[in-house]
Amino acid sequence: MNPKKPRIGKTIAAVLGIGIILVSAFLFFKPSLPGPEAPRIAVITDTHYLASSLYDDGPLFRQMYEEGDGKNMEFLPALFDAFVYNLKNAPPDILILTGDLTFNGELDSHRELAGRLKTMEDLGIKVYVIPGNHDIQNPFARRFSQNRAYSTPQVSPEDFARIYRGFGYAEAISRDAGSLSYVVQPFAGLRLFMLDSNIYQYNNALGMPVSEGEIKAASRAWLKTEAEAAKKAGCRLIAAMHHSLTEHNAVARQSWTVADSPAIAELFASLGINLVLTGHIHVQSIAQAPTPAGPVWDIATSAFSVFPHEYGLLEWLPESAGWKYSLLPVEVEGYAKSQEKGADSFDERLLTFSAYGEAFFRGSSERMIRRRLAELEEPLTEAESALLIDLVGTLNANFFAGRSGENPQELLNSPGFEILSRRLPGFLDHYIQSIRGGETSHQDREALIPDSGNPRD
Repeated sequence: MNPKKPRIGKTIAAVLGIGIILVSAFLFFKPSLPGPEAPRIAVITDTHYLASSLYDDGPLFRQMYEEGDGKNMEFLPALFDAFVYNLKNAPPDILILTGDLTFNGELDSHRELAGRLKTMEDLGIKVYVIPGNHDIQNPFARRFSQNRAYSTPQVSPEDFARIYRGFGYAEAISRDAGSLSYVVQPFAGLRLFMLDSNIYQYNNALGMPVSEGEIKAASRAWLKTEAEAAKKAGCRLIAAMHHSLTEHNAVARQSWTVADSPAIAELFASLGINLVLTGHIHVQSIAQAPTPAGPVWDIATSAFSVFPHEYGLLEWLPESAGWKYSLLPVEVEGYAKSQEKGADSFDERLLTFSAYGEAFFRGSSERMIRRRLAELEEPLTEAESALLIDLVGTLNANFFAGRSGENPQELLNSPGFEILSRRLPGFLDHYIQSIRGGETSHQDREALIPDSGNPRD
């Protein structure tokens, strides 16, 4: 009996079929890096951290603190402790800090803040930072002792990248040669473009930090190359920088918005970047920069150091194919209740910090108004002053919190506005009119940003 001849045709067909399956799998399947399918990104900005070694409770620091622009310097260490305490309960996957990390770029402040960020990374959070206009080569870097302020070491761009090596710069898949901008890919399918929009090379010659911002031509070329590579890799793109991409307020313009902003917005849109996270203005605000390719969302998160002490949260919603942005408070009271009340360092004000923080912020507004009133040739009556102070305090608090749309009609019709325009025309009147808000105001505290349309791997 002859053995059966092998069925060569069927065998070849089977091998070819397996080969086609393997080739298809190779072509269409890309292994993904470990990471969440719906990442959560926390955002804080303008922390203005001042190292504890650089100040005392002397009269000069107290005067600067109380007559400043509402930064609650005294409680910043407690705010950071409370923030870490909050994150332990529901840690985000990523934390982004969009500049002005320090009070005035002090070396000790950068080092101490980096230690606090390490505590957050110990919770499993990926932390990424970029500088702000206060952070590098700042001639105002000072140490405060009683009635005097002393110069203290500042940092160079190289120092900044070294201090924050573990918070973006070591993980960068690309760095811009001409700035402190870099790109990271924290998870498969997501790349973050951390952009340095600051102008600090002239600070020491000028004797003051430059508040304006720009993205140089060479940095734009680098951004274009890296964004196109990210799109080819099937990634979604998010940008972050310190300065605004577009105007958020009719008064806060030149020093706050990045130079050549319409062209920058068009570049972002053409590259598939339709969301940029910013800071600098200290105000919670959401705006859209119009471009021929569609709007680019500019989300300015309110300053961490200023009332109401909140942070932004971005969540990817697969069912909506977009990013949801919302705000969360730094819950200081809950943190305070967890601490040992008998400890020497415990401050009872932490137990009612929401009310204390608002009162401190309103006090800053009141002191600003009283300085303006003192310049008037014909002083206001005490009743008129009280009306004006209450009006400005409420409008300012709501504006910084992104709640101008919630101003009640009786406030908008209050006699304080008449006093303001009649007796204090000029900048203050224009500013207050620009933040009055009302029913026509858009939502500044939450948004759903649609997907840019980039494919995923």
